[in-house]
Amino acid sequence: MNTFLLASIIYTFTTTLYIQFTGGVVVRNFATSLMLSAGMSSTAALQFTCGMGAVKVVFTLITVYYIERVGRRAMFQIGVSIVSLGMLVLIIASTITLLSVENSNGTQDVSGWLFGIALVVGGYGIAYGPLPWILSSEPFPVLIRGKVMAISLIAQNISLLVTNLGKLV
Repeated sequence: MNTFLLASIIYTFTTTLYIQFTGGVVVRNFATSLMLSAGMSSTAALQFTCGMGAVKVVFTLITVYYIERVGRRAMFQIGVSIVSLGMLVLIIASTITLLSVENSNGTQDVSGWLFGIALVVGGYGIAYGPLPWILSSEPFPVLIRGKVMAISLIAQNISLLVTNLGKLV
């Protein structure tokens, strides 16, 4: 196997692992639990989770529309920056929640959580959602593209299992 193909396979494998371990998937998968722990009612948390699904679809459609105009690398960097900003907002919101700053009516302000999760999900819809699959399939010849994508999908599912088990433990 030539060096380029080997490097491309390693890139594909590590990219799919990295996507799962960045935390965006955990935020997306456990958004309802996060909102409940932030003090939201169960109905509001479920409505928020549905809204986040809509946000992800919109940002993914934006990516599909702009990817050829802006470029893959720029779109990936924009998305990763948005996810990073969202994680920072979530850290700040978590700190405020842990310090138990309550409103006058005895509830906690969850606007930081809402904004942070919206940024993470939106950035994920730009970068980590669609782009790695595009980038990981393009460098390979048609004869082995399916096999490499299968390896990538196996890596993704194994790392998804690890991140989900980490949340459950």
